[in-house]
Amino acid sequence: MRPLTLADIFETKTLSDAQVSPDGQLVAFVVSDQYKDGTKSPKSQIWIVNSDGSGCRPFTTGPRTDHSPRWSPYGEWLAFLSDRMNEDGKDELFLLSRQGGEARRLFEAKSGVGGEARAHPFAWSPNGSHISFLQSVWSDRGVVSGDLHLIPSSGGAPRNLSAGYDASVSWMAWMPNGKSLIALAVKHDGAVVEQWPVGSGKHRQLWSGS
Repeated sequence: MRPLTLADIFETKTLSDAQVSPDGQLVAFVVSDQYKDGTKSPKSQIWIVNSDGSGCRPFTTGPRTDHSPRWSPYGEWLAFLSDRMNEDGKDELFLLSRQGGEARRLFEAKSGVGGEARAHPFAWSPNGSHISFLQSVWSDRGVVSGDLHLIPSSGGAPRNLSAGYDASVSWMAWMPNGKSLIALAVKHDGAVVEQWPVGSGKHRQLWSGS
């Protein structure tokens, strides 16, 4: 066995964020470079493999960073984040058919989707009709705002559910009936857990840590 070289280290890949399709037939995962090379973040692609270990292949071929794959509830689509359409490292939300093809950007984001919430940057609604996501923007509220947004999975204009909210949303999850979201937010005086209706209506505080 030959000694490890510097070139070997730079060519080493990391694997992360494995996601099993709802029918259990496919696994999507991220293959990333260890170091940055002309990009804001290390380059990465999404690969898929059959659950029996066969047919491992790249699923995305973006020139920069593709990451955070998430299957739709019925496994027909794979949503992911990517900075492939800009040069400033700003993540945007894309959809790709299970059958492959060209990835479709859901909307042109003014700021990066997901913010700092790499573990849970967006989520499909239970019926797959919508995707909720976090988006961080500087505001005059005295905080770095992580706003809670909603967009149809078919595309269109996103809707900011937490516009004017004086807190930073850092995590969200759908209720099983798909009519509301549970969100964790940080305010100046502590953390709160609140329920946000996806239609009209005011959000409701469930717990406060202040």
